[in-house]
Amino acid sequence: MSVQYVEHPTEKYVEIVIDGGISKVDMDVLFPKLEAFMAAEGEIGVMEVIHGLGLVNVPAALPHLGTGLQALGKVKKVALVTDMAALATATRAGAALSPIETRVFGRAEEAAAREWLAAPSAATAGAE
Repeated sequence: MSVQYVEHPTEKYVEIVIDGGISKVDMDVLFPKLEAFMAAEGEIGVMEVIHGLGLVNVPAALPHLGTGLQALGKVKKVALVTDMAALATATRAGAALSPIETRVFGRAEEAAAREWLAAPSAATAGAE
């Protein structure tokens, strides 16, 4: 399995590590866990650590698309950790159009990404 999933309930974020392709089995395991974590925790953060990205089985994601789109409202922060320049650039561009607070970190900054996810979001900090 090239996808690993770790929950951090105290800090209210999940960590998804990808190193290779993403299969139907990966998605069928990942999505229910993610949905259950969101149901239990409410608003969460997501840390995606991408070491390498292979073939992604896009048709396998389609059954999860509806619940995934509904769940987006519960995702408040996303940290992408990667040294893949094209992916980092695309994520930064997409972040400008997204209501989700998103930051890109290099792989050497993995600890900083965890700290950022555990800290209150900018919207929450401004409301206090």
